[in-house]
This record gives sequence, structure tokens and C-alpha cells, in this order.
Amino acid sequence: MQTSSTRYRDEYDTALVAQWDDLLGWSDRRAAEGSFLVDVLSARRVRSVLDTATGTGFHAVLLSQAGFAVTAIDGAAEMVEQARRNVATLAAGAVPCALGDWLDHGSLPAGPFDAVICMGNSIAHLFSPADLERALSNFRRLLGDGGTLVLDHRNYDALRAGRISAQDRTYCCTGLKASVDLSVVERDVVDITYQTAGHPPATIRTRAWATDDVGAAIRASGFGAPILYGPRGVGFDPHGSEFVIHVATAAKR
Repeated sequence: MQTSSTRYRDEYDTALVAQWDDLLGWSDRRAAEGSFLVDVLSARRVRSVLDTATGTGFHAVLLSQAGFAVTAIDGAAEMVEQARRNVATLAAGAVPCALGDWLDHGSLPAGPFDAVICMGNSIAHLFSPADLERALSNFRRLLGDGGTLVLDHRNYDALRAGRISAQDRTYCCTGLKASVDLSVVERDVVDITYQTAGHPPATIRTRAWATDDVGAAIRASGFGAPILYGPRGVGFDPHGSEFVIHVATAAKR
């Protein structure tokens, strides 16, 4: 199946973005994640952070409120507009929000940043190994030596093997009356259908990246071997964790 890595621009339309904050359930999502992201960045003495998949601004707001200097980008115009509205009312300081294409280094903000984050299974919008490595290489260019990459994605290995449920509302999408349904279309393709009360269902298509393949791409793009965590920062269980979080350090050039 041929699938474009820019497909998400059409998928995240006005109808889906209108329900995105209700789907996330900001208060419960914050409780579900705990302090893991803030703790990891603080332990590495991070000050400046680029949120490369800000969506409607959840992590940008969280990190701003925790005292980090945050810049936010997203590839979907509707998401950027909603993120700007959210950070204007919720962030602790100025958080620039702009369109940015991971595959086009010229569209990305000028670095260097102390950390780059790519959360919410966003990396699954890239469908080819070449695009994955290109995006990760561009993330590396935005970091100084020793900078930090934090990237997460669903544990597609366990999902395809039938070891975990095809529905997760306990970590990523925690909104009241929100539903998330995952359907394996092909071995490497999973459709995710979202719906919240009062809204029609919306489906996005994702690349079901194997955890080892993402780790190999991270190493090939100028980072050390990533440390793996499960949701909430617990140890990653390849058989049961619904998400996997990679934390990697930018190697010296």
C-alpha cells in the first residue's frame, strides 16, 4: 500500500481538530503522563524545547508552565491555529506556534534547542524509512551536541501480535466519552478512528513502526542508542506497554 507522509494534512481537518481537546482530556491526560517528561528534561538541564508535533498545544503548555522556553510547530494548519488559541490562554509565557514540515529543514525554526520532542504517536504519520530518517536527521540538526530527543509511538509490535487491547483511553486519549479504535489494515498500516460525544468519527492512517526499526533510525540519524520507557515513564514492556517512549542523546558531530 502506497501512503504519503503528508496525508495527515488533510486528515487533521476542522472537524477532527474541533474535537481534539475533548479527545485528549487535558486534565486526565496530565494525570496519566505524570511528571515524566518534565523530570527527564530537568534531569538533563534542558532549558529550550522544540515541540515538533504540538497538535493543539498540550505539551507546549505543560512545559511552559513548568518553566521551559518552548517553541511549537505542527504540520497541520488547523492544529496550529488551535494551539495558538490554547497557548494564549494557558501557557505561562510566550510560546511561538508555527507551521513546520519535518521533511523540509528550511521550514523548521532555527536552533539549536536543548531538546526536541515528538509526542502523541506523531512519528507514525511518516510512512517510508527514508522519510523517517530524514525527519530524525532534521531533528538532530536542531540540537546541539548532547541535546535530547524524546519521541513516542504506539507499541505496534504488541498490537499486531494481539498482546494488547486495540483500544487505549488510559494514557493518550483520556477525554470523557472519547473512543479510540485501532484497525490493522496491513501489517505495517493501522487506521485509528477517534470519536467524542457530539462529533462524527474521524479516521487517520498510521505506519505501524516496529520499535526496533524506530530505534535503528534514531541511531542512524546522529543519536546514541535510545533508552526505552513505557507510558508514565515506567520500564518498557515489549509485550504489554501500549506506548513506547524513546529518549536519546545527540551524538557529537
